[in-house]
Amino acid sequence: LNPAAVLISGKEGTEAYYATVGIQNIQPPSATGPQHAMAAVLAGLKTELSTKARDVRYFDEGAIAYEKQGLRLKAHQFVVSYEDGGRRYKQWTMIVPRPSGTVIHVWSYRSPEKQFDIFRPIANAIRQSWRIDVASAGSGIH
Repeated sequence: LNPAAVLISGKEGTEAYYATVGIQNIQPPSATGPQHAMAAVLAGLKTELSTKARDVRYFDEGAIAYEKQGLRLKAHQFVVSYEDGGRRYKQWTMIVPRPSGTVIHVWSYRSPEKQFDIFRPIANAIRQSWRIDVASAGSGIH
């Protein structure tokens, strides 16, 4: 992980350890605005998956709205399943641009496919608590 990323998982030694929620900030160097940056991050994530994983299958993909504390942003999400290291995973990813600039916030839940629905409510609770703060001097996620 890079310094602008956080990884949350269950207790080591349990099945929950392999169910992770990651939150990171990405700023594509060539992006010219929020939507362009979001498209670049989406393309980069898909390229990374296609080169690192096998049998990649996307579904439930499309535009969504991030709405919290009066802030409404046009975001993108996808669910993908893939094989990595001999194990089948399922991943739910949300890509949210800031209202201006080129910093993109990425929230992602990944789990072995068989445990995905078991731990999804916990991941969703983490997602629901996640907020993007644009009112403060420093950009941030909480």
